[in-house]
Amino acid sequence: KRLNSAANSGTGGSCTLPSSEKEFENGNMTMSYGAENSIGNMTSSVGSAWNKSGTTWEEKDTTDWCKSCLVECLRSSTHVYTPSAKGCSNSDSSTSTYIASVKEVENVTGDASVALAGGKKRYIYDFHVGKLRYDIRAEEVAKEKETNDGDTEIDATVAKVVASGILKLPDINSAATSEEELEVDIMAWKKSPTSDVAEDVGECQKLFVQDVRKSVLNFVEKFNANF
Repeated sequence: KRLNSAANSGTGGSCTLPSSEKEFENGNMTMSYGAENSIGNMTSSVGSAWNKSGTTWEEKDTTDWCKSCLVECLRSSTHVYTPSAKGCSNSDSSTSTYIASVKEVENVTGDASVALAGGKKRYIYDFHVGKLRYDIRAEEVAKEKETNDGDTEIDATVAKVVASGILKLPDINSAATSEEELEVDIMAWKKSPTSDVAEDVGECQKLFVQDVRKSVLNFVEKFNANF
């Protein structure tokens, strides 16, 4: 069972034809992405010495770097959601903040490369994320209460997992260049929220999916900046 949250689902085909790829001018912007990724220091080394003008088609495999970068960007996805007050004014009542975060990114397949032709770079990638595991925690903090001696106190924060699930990203490719075009499949809950928090958890999940899409676009920006 799954709910397709994509606004514009792709066909899932491999991006191999240069004519279908978005072209980028060779700019001067660079961005370091982790000392362990030595390929990240090769910003201007796509073309060979004999092809400095970039007029001959040349392609550089960047799969390993891109896969590592994509996974790291996805793992950083998180969203903090605080529901608006629901008319409760008791000083001893509590408020909850819901935090969605990625636990693991699994089964990432695909390939990526940078092609040089006609003096322009083309960034080509086609990845599939089989499982992005996440959970949603509720952090509850009691409101300030006045003590007998006139001071105020706040009870300790209590955090617990109220829901968990899996997302799939079947079509991360260079033909989808906007947030709305990125397909995200929301699978059935692994741990379902209870009825009293289901509405708030559902809203947190929806906003979290938007942040996952933004993480993919962050990967694309890093890819363009490093090659």
